[in-house]
Amino acid sequence: MIDWDCVRRHYREFALEELSEGHREEFHRGSFESRIPGDDRFDEQALLASGADA
Repeated sequence: MIDWDCVRRHYREFALEELSEGHREEFHRGSFESRIPGDDRFDEQALLASGADA
């Protein structure tokens, strides 16, 4: 069984640590599918692999 409170706590700690890095361009580049970080080719491959429409 997954302890979601523990998962959230660890993710929050991780995210707060990473904030110290400031703006990282690789996470802010636009692509046709903005839900997925990466370039358009990666987005298409990820969507196809998941069974979603690309």
